[in-house]
Amino acid sequence: MAPSGLLAAASLRDSAGIDAAAVLVAVDSSAGLIAELVALARDFAAIHLMRTEPARTKEAQLALRGAAPVITDRQTTAIAMTAALLSTLARAGLSPHAAQAVIIGAAQNPTWPLAVAAWLGEIISWNPDDSYYFPLPKPARRATIVLDVLGSPT
Repeated sequence: MAPSGLLAAASLRDSAGIDAAAVLVAVDSSAGLIAELVALARDFAAIHLMRTEPARTKEAQLALRGAAPVITDRQTTAIAMTAALLSTLARAGLSPHAAQAVIIGAAQNPTWPLAVAAWLGEIISWNPDDSYYFPLPKPARRATIVLDVLGSPT
């Protein structure tokens, strides 16, 4: 079992009182993954998939719909980044409704829908492919906050 999975489960138990367990699922196919997750769904209220290809996680989410929520690394990262964005605005004394946010790499991470749900005033989704016709400095200059979900060295 990867240390990060064990640490995450221990952290959930210790800090949130959630009965979490790290389970290693080693399979060669999407069908094998789904079969393992269906079996696990009988014993767990939710499943967090770590280090799993996005296509496989999507298949698992669809297959287990109604049995147990399947949460991905990308989703947990999006939650943490949106929380950081909202905390930063609050510390600066700014209302999310009045904020203008630029999200760099929104195509690679589901942060954008969470920002919409948080009622951010204006959201500009920017991806590296946009740079030729829509250079980043243009929207970033007028933004209240810039969230880089790619972790670019800027």
